[in-house]
Amino acid sequence: MCRERYSNGDVMRCVTIDEARQTLATLLGADGMPRRGEPDMLGGLFYFGDECLANAYWVALRLIEVLGPWEDAWLWLNKPDTSKRYGLHMYQRLRQSYEDFRLIEEAPVHWFRGYEHADLCTFLTVALLSEWSLYLLTFEGYGQVFVSQSSGAEVWVRGQRQLDALAASLKSHRIEMRTTPFQPNSPQ
Repeated sequence: MCRERYSNGDVMRCVTIDEARQTLATLLGADGMPRRGEPDMLGGLFYFGDECLANAYWVALRLIEVLGPWEDAWLWLNKPDTSKRYGLHMYQRLRQSYEDFRLIEEAPVHWFRGYEHADLCTFLTVALLSEWSLYLLTFEGYGQVFVSQSSGAEVWVRGQRQLDALAASLKSHRIEMRTTPFQPNSPQ
């Protein structure tokens, strides 16, 4: 994928699944989708359900923190237009503010630079409110996230301290997280 193609400069860009698969090949499973965890990672599962409406931005921040430090992050929407269309208009307008006028289905993967933390949080918040399933990933590999349409989050991290910090933060908002040993992606 060539950065020069984008007229909006060095800012968040929307990419097609084919472009994302080229760029992120080492992070994908045999099905061409992001892997959910690695054998040396620790996993946690939590459901934020009703919390999403009142605290969607807060939940988005926690999910981004799971990624650890990053230079480039990808928000990969997983079939965002299947049944949950509540935030589609707002999401499309956000994309248009970055001069991308394609439909979400045409370019469902969003590439953020490290200084675009707030932008990633905004896009993620709208996706959470829309109840879309999605992946968050980076090349650094400190953490990975999968969010299901049912407002459940699956997080994978490299260190117990990182998992404990997330659990404590969630608990402060009365969200319980259970830890789980690594399990490879289940067929979807």
